[in-house]
Amino acid sequence: MKSGSTAYEWLVRPHIQSEFESLNLHDLKIQTNQRLLGVSGRTYQIDLTLEFTLAGMGFLILVECKPCQQPVGVEEVVMLHHQVMDTGAHKGILVTTTGFKPAAKKYAQAHGISLVIADAHTWQVGHEHRQSHMGPSAQPIGPVVTEWNDAKNARRCQLIDKDIQGTIDDPEKHELNALTAELRTHRRRLAPRPFDKLKKLHQELLQKPPQ
Repeated sequence: MKSGSTAYEWLVRPHIQSEFESLNLHDLKIQTNQRLLGVSGRTYQIDLTLEFTLAGMGFLILVECKPCQQPVGVEEVVMLHHQVMDTGAHKGILVTTTGFKPAAKKYAQAHGISLVIADAHTWQVGHEHRQSHMGPSAQPIGPVVTEWNDAKNARRCQLIDKDIQGTIDDPEKHELNALTAELRTHRRRLAPRPFDKLKKLHQELLQKPPQ
């Protein structure tokens, strides 16, 4: 468990603040060492969180700061990705001082995690995934066939642990992806994202007869 802010987090914070303030975002709020509760019931302590409003919609970004002596491995990227998924955040950014190993870059590219190299004088985006976005990753979501339950949640947490430890096999990866997609569908049913509401309103306006 983390204990308080580190010097590196405070070094990264003004870089992050400058980058996002340049976008003229509404209600930008940056906080250090926030504790977030995930859908799984786990609590995560995040180095930096960014919250802002864009086009009337609220967004949450998680930033993890890793001052390392060697390039960051894939385990750290996997961990951040699962934190993003579990907390319902819209984006994850991993910042370090020494760069990233090839496996970390590959995983980040596949899962929409931004990788940044930063020190007191530089801010270099080490990797951006091909379809840069601020919203949740676009994935096809089908109809809900079964309800989300405690057993599925426990199984997903078990597979996440195996993925982090590097002991997960290919069938289990497919199972984890399927459970993650089902969890997204479940959360979407319970709390539709603002974009969904805008789409629904737009469709209603199109169907409304002219006066």
